[in-house]
Amino acid sequence: MRERSHEKGRKYQRQVRDWLDKRPFLGCESDAFGNTYDVSRNATMIGNISYDISMHLKKNHETVKILYVECKYRDEITGKINLEFHQFLFDSYNAFTNAKNDDATAAQFCFVSNIPPTDLHLFMRDTHKYIFEKFERENKELNDKYFHRFVDRIHVLILSKAILGVE
Repeated sequence: MRERSHEKGRKYQRQVRDWLDKRPFLGCESDAFGNTYDVSRNATMIGNISYDISMHLKKNHETVKILYVECKYRDEITGKINLEFHQFLFDSYNAFTNAKNDDATAAQFCFVSNIPPTDLHLFMRDTHKYIFEKFERENKELNDKYFHRFVDRIHVLILSKAILGVE
């Protein structure tokens, strides 16, 4: 059963990569270049944290940002994604604060799932407050020097099978 679930997640990741590739994102052209499941997996790492997909974000054919994408697939009826979303926030903060300055400056992070976290509306309403409270609740340290720069780099996409155009 676990293997079947893993394969569904892997398939979803491919579908997300194909959907995002060559699509505008954050006002830039996107171009996938790293995938955790092939030889380009090192390109999915920042600050010793690995993501599922990485993408060049370009303006005038010049890379101006790097998007690190974490994909999670869950059953649309019974699945929950909250713990994975919170872990993505913690991991992305660690990646951002542990990365070389140039890498951190260019980094953007995106959580993609087929179902939303149950409290996504709170995240969308006040991202700074939401992330601060999650870190505080888990006794995770936040550095003011990085926090506001980090929060502005966190994005969430909910991509259902219908949006991806797959069954």
